[in-house]
Amino acid sequence: MKKFYISSKKDISGIGKYSQDFYQFILKEKGFIHIDSAEHLSTILTTIASEDHIHIELGVFHKKEIEILFTMLKANYRNVAVTLHDAPFIKHPYYEFKNPGLNRISKFIDKYANSFGGPNPFVRKIKAIYVLSKQSIETVKQKYQVEQVYYLPYIINVSELEKKEINNKNFVYAGAMNSSIDYSLLLHQQLMARFPDSRYYIMTSSTEKKNPFFESLREKYTQNVYYVNCVSEKELHETLNQATFALLFFKKTDYFPSVRESVFNNLKKGKILFTNKIRALMELVENGKNGFFLSGELKSDVETMTKIINNQPLLCSIRDDMFNYLRLYHSADEIRKRIKD
Repeated sequence: MKKFYISSKKDISGIGKYSQDFYQFILKEKGFIHIDSAEHLSTILTTIASEDHIHIELGVFHKKEIEILFTMLKANYRNVAVTLHDAPFIKHPYYEFKNPGLNRISKFIDKYANSFGGPNPFVRKIKAIYVLSKQSIETVKQKYQVEQVYYLPYIINVSELEKKEINNKNFVYAGAMNSSIDYSLLLHQQLMARFPDSRYYIMTSSTEKKNPFFESLREKYTQNVYYVNCVSEKELHETLNQATFALLFFKKTDYFPSVRESVFNNLKKGKILFTNKIRALMELVENGKNGFFLSGELKSDVETMTKIINNQPLLCSIRDDMFNYLRLYHSADEIRKRIKD
């Protein structure tokens, strides 16, 4: 029996970066062969036998990986494991039509099937489902009536940890666009009355630049706000190095999609994190240890942030605790213990 790892080799998203590290530091030494999910489905199925061991990196919007997974499950591949990034969602691949009306009907049928347990018989065939939060374990078990669900800490390449002390009053937003970013920009606007030279870097993708919501932000917030289109690791690195603090707010409805990657990208670059307390962040942020939770009340949050920004000893202590936390709980050594052979 051979071992295969299926994920995109060209994806530059948070999941794409995760999959590169996961393969390089965990699966490669276990003898897995990395197959690009962009390969033609027939080529993948010809290469991999039904008794081989397979691990698939799965996001809710990864249509190709979802198609590969369900094709294998329907063909009775027996040793399939997945890392589920957007738990608890394992979507059936719905048939896409060029006609918008037919496509909406197809999506509705897919959603209906998922709501009433349509995919459960196939999901039960997955040998191991790894989730990146402890909270997701019971949620996935209940939704699909399965037991083979395991917690897998988010992997950090410890060589990328940068304990570079940048002591300016600048902020960065490095995450997916959501409506809560409006509040973070308003916060920064208020803080400029105390820190006039403070800059706020909003990192975006090319697709977000065309978003009407993003355009409205550009028109509304202009003073000391820089909208940066980062398309490479180098650009991401250079922009993050312009700021001491990360200011990341998320919608109350956010579960784990995008939240996890956004937070870890900032923590491993040594950013002091300000965020809001939602369910998706409770496992990742310990208030006063590796970041700070804000209340969502403007006057109170401005006062809290001002005290923290002016407290250099506290900021140094936070950075130390933050890197110790990442090395202890998110290193390759910790993840290896949790992979089922």
